[in-house]
Amino acid sequence: MSEQTRRRLLLATGCATVGTLAGCLDELSASSDDTGDDDSDSGGSDSERAGAVTDDGTVDYPAFVDDDITVDEDEQRIEYPDPDVEFVLEVELSGEEDVSITRELATDARAVYVAPAYDDGFTHHVFANEAFVADEAWNAFTSEDGEEIDEQSFSFDELEEGIFHDTVSLSTASERAIVADADLERVERGEDDVTAVAIGESLGGENEISTPEVYFDSSHESDGEGTYTVEFAHEGGDELETDSLTAIVGGDTHDVSFETDSITVGDVVTIEDVPEGETLSLVFDDEAVIAEIAVDD
Repeated sequence: MSEQTRRRLLLATGCATVGTLAGCLDELSASSDDTGDDDSDSGGSDSERAGAVTDDGTVDYPAFVDDDITVDEDEQRIEYPDPDVEFVLEVELSGEEDVSITRELATDARAVYVAPAYDDGFTHHVFANEAFVADEAWNAFTSEDGEEIDEQSFSFDELEEGIFHDTVSLSTASERAIVADADLERVERGEDDVTAVAIGESLGGENEISTPEVYFDSSHESDGEGTYTVEFAHEGGDELETDSLTAIVGGDTHDVSFETDSITVGDVVTIEDVPEGETLSLVFDDEAVIAEIAVDD
């Protein structure tokens, strides 16, 4: 997977769901705001939040925020009634170990859960076990519409033996929150050993955007005449109809004829005659960049 594509996976915002990861970030303007964790956050004091975890190491959500919240069986989709917001959770893992999004944290495997709470703004409570926290230096980022990324301090304080917690506060529900074991520079570069857990609003119903969830590995090779042949290998995710795809080079449509009507896992998209020094973007429905590569030596 290219570094640019991986950066989009970690920081994309404004998509149909958090699971629709590719192609929502064009420009970044990073700022610093060390908010930290305090007792004024939704969910009460540290002692009250410690009660949010049961004796068997399970996050007692939504009970600890005292609200009529619905959590799907896979625990990755949360319907919050007031205000009416649907959230989706995900883990983007660049290493080799598995991480589970689950409220059951009493396990030797890496496990994490994010629990939204509302009180004049959303606060996301991030609970994790010792295997997830390990000895990493964690940071939190929030982003809205892909225009600005706000970096916050994140400490993962121990609530009780083996269970850790910190919060990320948002000004609006439409912001995306990410907790990663890396600083913003490493996340932007898409380094291979970055792990992140994210939560963001799901835009469902009539406003749903049908952007696919798809993962490409990109490569390019010079033809010796100042242009390159680029290949995007479909490594996972949804099947794509080729009539929904457009190749963009330097802001202009690049002529390409797709050999098949659809692309699925194992297929390769080949695009020729891309000028050296340009960036090639594969755009879905003239709207979302789902793969991108800078063409140079």
